[in-house]
Amino acid sequence: MDRIANQSGTSGETASGDVRVWDAGVRLFHWLLVIFVAGAALSGFFGPKNWLDFHLWAGYAAAALIAFRLVWGLTGATHARFSSFPPSLAGVRAHLSGKHAAGYGHNPLGALMVYALLAIIVALALTGLWTLGGVVRQGPLAALSSYASGRTAKEIHEFLAWGVIGLVALHLGGVIFESRREKENLARAMVTGLKRPRPDSTPKRAARPVVATLALLGLAAATFAIVSWADRLPAPFIPSGPVLAEWKAECGDCHTPHHPSLLPAASWEKIMATLDDHFGEDASLDAGAMENIRDWLVANAAGHYDTRAANSFRQPDAAEPLRITATARWKRIHDDVPAETFKRKDIGGPVNCAACHGDAESGLFAPQKINIPKPPKESS
Repeated sequence: MDRIANQSGTSGETASGDVRVWDAGVRLFHWLLVIFVAGAALSGFFGPKNWLDFHLWAGYAAAALIAFRLVWGLTGATHARFSSFPPSLAGVRAHLSGKHAAGYGHNPLGALMVYALLAIIVALALTGLWTLGGVVRQGPLAALSSYASGRTAKEIHEFLAWGVIGLVALHLGGVIFESRREKENLARAMVTGLKRPRPDSTPKRAARPVVATLALLGLAAATFAIVSWADRLPAPFIPSGPVLAEWKAECGDCHTPHHPSLLPAASWEKIMATLDDHFGEDASLDAGAMENIRDWLVANAAGHYDTRAANSFRQPDAAEPLRITATARWKRIHDDVPAETFKRKDIGGPVNCAACHGDAESGLFAPQKINIPKPPKESS
């Protein structure tokens, strides 16, 4: 038993004769990462827009697990350490040719897969944060990113998400292939941590949980400090000032008062100049109120902000430049909402943004704030 323990770098044989290879840290990391990556993928590809918080927390959890694995790769037991499975193209060639002797830990192909998955999930987390800051205008990068850069990050993020799916498929295929080749159930080994005895020359290394805990606490403290600092940075080109009381009272008397960042200045000037025929209604105001509201709308029009809404509606429809709902972007955003929904009395038509967007007045239109109310129950 001692001989096998010294050869394998593990705690030695169990009562069944198997050898403990994967420690609890590696196994928990592996299966929790499966859960959180699956949750992020399902919510990202198939979830409604207001599932963004679920998607974010799944992503944060996956990123936290990667941070743990990086630390554990330096402080864990023998086969948890990166030093036990360094990336090697020569090793991959030898493995594919059958000249590489199988040990307890990751074989050369498995090692490359581990590094590829770690790298792509880190890239997913970074592009996801940049997308959140630039497109949704939330998170610690909201003050540092632009809408244009956020859109680019979003495209990269989606590409990487497909890359993860591809790597997972290759990983599953590799596990099945290597399980048959080595006559070892590798999936079960990642559950139990046990493998059958075999020669292994990896130097034995003991886990250092105290060092790992201190390193993780330090990393968590540094992350908290950086995020707190970034959250306090002033975020330019994002609506944040108080709304004009007259605008809210007068425009909100008939419909949701549309935030000025939803139309360009020229459209607001035209709207305010034709209040006597406001989409078929007489919405005339006294000269003082009209001037105050017009000046505030123009000063806060789409050209002054870099939000998704401002960028989406900055270029009005050529035929109907005064209607937000006439733009191709508005129609594309709402193409999954049945026309019957807008006809409901509790919705009040497509101009009543606040019926479904909890933050319509702010002009931010966060995905988490979307809530299409259920149709009222018909009285019997």
